[in-house]
Amino acid sequence: MKLLRRYHGKIITVVLGAVFVFFSGCAANIEEKNGSAHGFGSVTVSASGSRQLDVESISKARVSVSGYKMETKSVETAVSGGKGSVTVEQIPAGKNRVVTVQAFGGDTKLDGVTIRATADITAGANTSVSVDWESSKKGAVYNALLESGVDIGNLTDGQAERIEAAIPDIHASLINAAAIAADFNGGNGTLKGKDEYKLSAGTVNMTVNGFAGCTVQITDPTSAVSNALSSDSGTVSISNVAPGTWRIYVLDGTVKKYTRNITIAGGEEKDVVIGTKPFDGIQIQVAKSLGYPLIHYWDCSDKPAYPNTAWPGIKMDDSWCDDDYIFNFEDCSAVSLLITNSSEGKLCNTDVVISEKGSWRITSSGKVASVYIPQKSVEPLPPTVQVPSKAYLGRTFAITVTSDSELTSSTVAIGGIQKTLAVGTNTFSVADFASAPTTISVTGTVANEAGSVPLNKTIIIEESVVSSVVSDPNELRIYQVMVASFQDGDPSIGYTQMWGPDNQTKGGDLQGIINAVPYIRDLGCNALWMTPIFNSNGDSKLDATGYFAYDYFNVDPRFGTNEKFAELVELCHSEGISIILDGVFGHNKGTVAQSPSRRGIKNPGITPDTANPVNYATNPNSLKYYSDVASYWITEYKIDGWRLDQCYQVAFGENAKGTVADNCNTGGHNYWYDIRKVVETAAASNGTRGQDWGTLGYMVGEHWRGDASLIQNGSVKAGTAAGYGLNSCFDFPAYYQLVQGFAQEWDGKSTGNIGAALAYTYKTFTEKGYECRDDDGSYDTYYPNLMLTNHDLFRIGDLINKKYSVGFDSDAYIRRNKVLIAAQCAYSGPITIYYGDEIGDHNATTTGGWGSDNVARSSGKITGFNSREQQIHDWTAKCLASRAAHEALWCGTNEEVTNTQSFYAAKKSGGGETVYIAFNNGSSAQSFAISGSGEDLLSGETFSGSVSVPALSARYVLIK
Repeated sequence: MKLLRRYHGKIITVVLGAVFVFFSGCAANIEEKNGSAHGFGSVTVSASGSRQLDVESISKARVSVSGYKMETKSVETAVSGGKGSVTVEQIPAGKNRVVTVQAFGGDTKLDGVTIRATADITAGANTSVSVDWESSKKGAVYNALLESGVDIGNLTDGQAERIEAAIPDIHASLINAAAIAADFNGGNGTLKGKDEYKLSAGTVNMTVNGFAGCTVQITDPTSAVSNALSSDSGTVSISNVAPGTWRIYVLDGTVKKYTRNITIAGGEEKDVVIGTKPFDGIQIQVAKSLGYPLIHYWDCSDKPAYPNTAWPGIKMDDSWCDDDYIFNFEDCSAVSLLITNSSEGKLCNTDVVISEKGSWRITSSGKVASVYIPQKSVEPLPPTVQVPSKAYLGRTFAITVTSDSELTSSTVAIGGIQKTLAVGTNTFSVADFASAPTTISVTGTVANEAGSVPLNKTIIIEESVVSSVVSDPNELRIYQVMVASFQDGDPSIGYTQMWGPDNQTKGGDLQGIINAVPYIRDLGCNALWMTPIFNSNGDSKLDATGYFAYDYFNVDPRFGTNEKFAELVELCHSEGISIILDGVFGHNKGTVAQSPSRRGIKNPGITPDTANPVNYATNPNSLKYYSDVASYWITEYKIDGWRLDQCYQVAFGENAKGTVADNCNTGGHNYWYDIRKVVETAAASNGTRGQDWGTLGYMVGEHWRGDASLIQNGSVKAGTAAGYGLNSCFDFPAYYQLVQGFAQEWDGKSTGNIGAALAYTYKTFTEKGYECRDDDGSYDTYYPNLMLTNHDLFRIGDLINKKYSVGFDSDAYIRRNKVLIAAQCAYSGPITIYYGDEIGDHNATTTGGWGSDNVARSSGKITGFNSREQQIHDWTAKCLASRAAHEALWCGTNEEVTNTQSFYAAKKSGGGETVYIAFNNGSSAQSFAISGSGEDLLSGETFSGSVSVPALSARYVLIK
């Protein structure tokens, strides 16, 4: 059947005849249909191919037509056995429209069956186009060009010829369409030869146990169906697997006996074990309650797969069963071992020697024969669905679905409009459902084979005070997280060995940060800084910090994947949140992995626990390599900036006394100048390609001295470079002043003088002694960044309590935190909130408190606040909202009104507004005069002529 309507607009009619073959590397044939003179296209799609597996599961198809600055037109239709019909109406005439056809099984998008084509739509004429894997070669490339901002409808003949000449003659799923688009954008249309744009297929080697007579299949569009398994245990190798994330199926006929996801990179050979076989070896069992999760072993002489471990050992499996740590020595009959913990303590002081196969329980007394514990079966769980409580006009909102298995139902009503949810993050535009402050309902059911989740949620729509894209670094309100100890969103990955207090979160990862994005947005931050996420290639406490990376171009697998990071970036950008990565460009973990352009460096003499600098002066590849790193994440992932660890290592360096010196092998050259230019160029190129995000190119250095002249001379000034280095570093001099004025440093330093501390903090950058210039010699803006805590410092809450000994849940503790947070949020320049400071978090009373490494790590708590935490959180959100809405607070000039030991008031002007700020750290109320009348943005009180500030409180009075 074919559906066809006549419109004065343009139409594409898509007739789906055996449209897809699930798991198919199919070809589709098109027939031209006659039409009227009103201008519509007719596209007939049919499919054929050798992989006819599970075709009946295709029940729906989505056909979309898109073009440059054109609203994408999509229509979904039910199909039976891959057959059906659909009409896409009102397609504007134009060249190179991209037609995309995607198959669904129920409400689940089917992997490997997205095909594309390009079509020229002409008014008053019929259009015929073939949609198959052959047409998808060009269709995929043009779609990538479109997504990168290219006006594909107005390509010249020469441009089109160069693009098509660069498309390899291989299966469409093995063409690097994104690379063609990137080169076309970045090189004024210049493209490489077609061989440069081929993706290598991968191979999956599977050891399969317990599925005799079954067939193993991968859902990618290129690999072939495997032969049936002939025995209960055997191996299956599937080659020519397209890069991507696919589903593995073990099928008994058409019955799915086993399923799991697998991600494979181009050219990768991956080994997978499916099912279990009887254990033959030595199993070690240790009760989790004893608190000894590590095993140190040696003399496993009959099994080279188990070389001697380094002290204090490696972690045992904590997911094998609920009560015990387990370590299995496969096929081994002898081993010597000790059970330890991260503090190098031993469960039993005597070496445990095992000389026969079997299961052994280890206690403080030694070994005891035990019974083998099989791995607990992981029962499939019903899906979980996260619906935000709030969304904002002119912005997007995300509904996140988590499921261990395929969804069987996921069509829900959002604001009365039917939408299909997929596993992962589903992003929607508020404008599609609401045009004024109101609510959006989310109703329906999401289900998988294990159960269903009914939805009956309401999203409150509010006006947004958060800007979409930050263009002025002074406007940044950064939220810093230490990735490994913030949020554990994926229990299957993550570090368990970490320095720091015993109450910190462990196993933190990118999925946890994704889950926390609504919290960060609602707090009022518009940027996210994560400690390093790059692959450290290990499992030690040091590796968990991220500050000794091995591979700067891939995410640490204990944190997630590059694809998961891309998902985080997309979600943050949709919420108006910039992404700042932590760049460690002065030291690394030895010989690093090559860059995509095949550059690499070896850092001579470095060991994993020594912060030796990279030798920029004698190894010119260092500059090229780290320039690749700095630009890659901006170009490929559209990040918005870099926080630069120990930035003095790449500039002039400093000696042990803090005097500027060339102890970092820079040869007197400030290499930040060179890297900053690379970053600025990469950010500018995003802008020229029509990108909104990835255009800021913010760089902030960590130079932790309390003397601004050391920071200026060590990291900002030019040296032998043509221009200056960094134009932003953290305002450590102001930090030290604030800590000593409002609290007390751990070594006892305290002035108790907030007036003097704020008088310095609110100085302009030139008054503090910073100077930055452009290449032409003209003065440039410098952006000191103010923080109250970071991962290397004691928590400000601990320092407040150390000074006043008021108790962490006392009213005085709450109010002193609030005064200092208000002072930070009234700073002209970028600010950074360290996770936990917004709830008055503390750590000093926990095991491993004062004096231990990473004492500022904490629970990463973002829900379930107690009274103290909720009060400080709500205050922080109010201060950040006031800062976001009033330029005078984040970029205004500062005119002192009152300055005493315990009280400070000033008049801030900017953006056509005047805001009086006042901070009372004393025990009695204070007053100061104002010109005119105004309203306190924090309390809602009104004042005229003078303002009263109660003890331990702060005010932002906006003059009306």
